[in-house]
Amino acid sequence: MDSNKGDSSHSSSGNSQSETFGSGRRRNSNTSGIGADAVCRCGYYVVTRTSWTTSNPGRRFRGCLESNGNYCRTFEWIDPPMCIRSLVVIPGLLKKLNGYEKKFEEVPVLRVELQAAYIVKRTLLFILALFLILFL
Repeated sequence: MDSNKGDSSHSSSGNSQSETFGSGRRRNSNTSGIGADAVCRCGYYVVTRTSWTTSNPGRRFRGCLESNGNYCRTFEWIDPPMCIRSLVVIPGLLKKLNGYEKKFEEVPVLRVELQAAYIVKRTLLFILALFLILFL
């Protein structure tokens, strides 16, 4: 068995299901909510992810861990839908943040260039001082 897989057994009685986890313990949960350590119909653990689409920026959801395209479509939103204002503001803030991150990535390169320029200036100043001492 794959290390990401777990055994699952689902028994429908009304609106609840029984889930078996990797440790063998059982937990009853409502079918309207996926437990934090639930196992999907594929036998993989359900994982929590964050959506960064423009229609659901930063909204968390739980779903099937299988990512090869043959997953069981187990899916549930954790966070409620966002208001229209949030859907307008958050993508703009993310764009700004990405711009700042890009500039921040340039800082080490600029620092190396600045250090190199400092070493060149210091060396030239030393040569000038040595020249003045020797020839004046």
